[in-house]
Amino acid sequence: MLKHFFSHICVVLLVTYIYFTFELARAIDTRSVFKGTLGYDALTSLPFWVELLKFIFFLCSISIVCAVVTLRFSNSLHKLTSKWLSQGSCDFLSVITFSFIILTLSSFTFPNLHFSSIELKKNETLIYVVAAIFMAVVLYGIKKRELTLLLIFCGILFSPNIKFNKNNKVHKITTHPNIVILSIDSLNISDINSENTPFISSFIQKNTYLPNTYTSNARTFPSWVSILTGLYPVNSGARLNLTDFKRLNTQTLITHKLKKRGYTTIYAQDERRFNNIGKRYGFDAVVGPPATALEFLLAKLVDIPHIALFSNYTVIGNIAPYYVYNRANWKTYQPQNFNEQIISTIENQSGPIFVAAHFTLPHWPYKYKESYSSKGIEDKYFDMLRIADKQVQDLYDYMNTSGFLDNSMLFLISDHGESFGRDKDGVFTLSEINTRTLGHGTNIMSLTQYKTLNAFESTFKCQALTAIDRQVNYSLADLSPTILSCLGEKNVSQFDGQVFSKVDKDRFIPLESSLKPLFDANGNINESVTINKNLKMYKVNSLGQLVFKEEKYQDAVNSKQFGGIQGTLMVSIMENQQVFITDMNTQQAILFDKSHLHSEKTQHLLEKTLQYFSRNLSIQDNEIQENKLSE
Repeated sequence: MLKHFFSHICVVLLVTYIYFTFELARAIDTRSVFKGTLGYDALTSLPFWVELLKFIFFLCSISIVCAVVTLRFSNSLHKLTSKWLSQGSCDFLSVITFSFIILTLSSFTFPNLHFSSIELKKNETLIYVVAAIFMAVVLYGIKKRELTLLLIFCGILFSPNIKFNKNNKVHKITTHPNIVILSIDSLNISDINSENTPFISSFIQKNTYLPNTYTSNARTFPSWVSILTGLYPVNSGARLNLTDFKRLNTQTLITHKLKKRGYTTIYAQDERRFNNIGKRYGFDAVVGPPATALEFLLAKLVDIPHIALFSNYTVIGNIAPYYVYNRANWKTYQPQNFNEQIISTIENQSGPIFVAAHFTLPHWPYKYKESYSSKGIEDKYFDMLRIADKQVQDLYDYMNTSGFLDNSMLFLISDHGESFGRDKDGVFTLSEINTRTLGHGTNIMSLTQYKTLNAFESTFKCQALTAIDRQVNYSLADLSPTILSCLGEKNVSQFDGQVFSKVDKDRFIPLESSLKPLFDANGNINESVTINKNLKMYKVNSLGQLVFKEEKYQDAVNSKQFGGIQGTLMVSIMENQQVFITDMNTQQAILFDKSHLHSEKTQHLLEKTLQYFSRNLSIQDNEIQENKLSE
């Protein structure tokens, strides 16, 4: 009997290994991942091995479950046929039938998996009949002890996913207000309307909306570090995604200041590959997949059917967290599950709570488990906007009905915008330079990449949130000093950001680009080429996280575009050292020519920009000459 059982485990493991090898080879060139120092860093990192062993345990556990089911079916079928069918024939039928059911169920549940089949989905009646017969055979003659073990297993697997109705009011009002930041990734604010974003549109109409808000770096990690520290990237140290924690200035983190006031801090994000913010940033709880190097690799294997079917059970998150609430695994990502985990985390806390939740569906590749590949890239983006808008609305509705917002400050923001190369995504210039580059953080002259959503409502009375001038320029770095000012913080001069009610009309907001991904002819990011090109810039740190190499960092920063905004003027210094002046009212840019007269404001803004980024620029004011397009 034991030998028979192990033979079934071996068969299941063999099938899993074949899937595993195929998916690994299809997903990414593993030779490029593990060659050189990156592979050495990974293989010498203890957290990397701990996570890998947990995955192996997860894989073996699933294989054992599958082996038990097929073994039970085989033995029962052998008895039912009065041993007319040989044990070997029953074993063969059990594996074939079980594989058919798994493939069909995964096709129904996750239609975008590589092994999902449209043809299997068409035979809905057949699969129900086959599954019913299979389960009847499995349960035939089952012993009481076996039935007890089956019920215990099902209880462990399914119980965390069962939701119970809760009282309408579950949160008590505290002295300090609850603080909420709800953020949408890659939100082009020009696409906010009642069709794409009905909740956001309604929210900004009913509450205070600051339409001229900018991020200094249109990438998620630098933007969120600015939000949490109140500092621009030059001073926070977060100039690029996956910046090593050691480079950062964390002295002004709002989380540390809030915790001193008795707050519980929660951070939630459904994809953390390029934003490794976590507990080291002062958060008590983190919701979402791990921000580790191994996640990049193992998450690809969700295409394996029996792994995919287990991927959205809460209990699996403790063993294989890269398969639960992970938008990077868009083929199995279910938006409502991420919301439910945020709510569950909030309800397990007490006292005043700070919640920062970031929703990444509008980020490339603009897909989730029910997406259809036949749509164009913009239509996919709009679909994801609608779903993310619904996610935010559902979380807001929960907070509102549960009493969480009875004494609160809630900020609705985006980390950056998104460009699709449309006319509205750039500025007009007679130069041949392209100001409508795709993506975000790729071109500082594409203002839709750098303009962000910034709206708020507050049931907590605060002077910093009143008498707001909607016409001046705001920064994401303004959130921390504004929130802390509402809580009585006196020393807000330590921040680059300013309190909303005291923003200087002539303030200077620096801008900088980031590394550019590689796009294909259809405007999609070429993931494998981009990864393989940039792998040499990263290493795996002692926590098993992918971080930018120190020796590569400064050169990458110096290769950026730099600029600044003041009033309605913007200065842009491009990679080829051409300088453009943009009138943001008219959306027109001119190539700077020092031989011509420019306004005092223009000269001052240029000097300020050159001075601010002097450590990164190879040109100075007295070296700027007329730039010819041929240069």
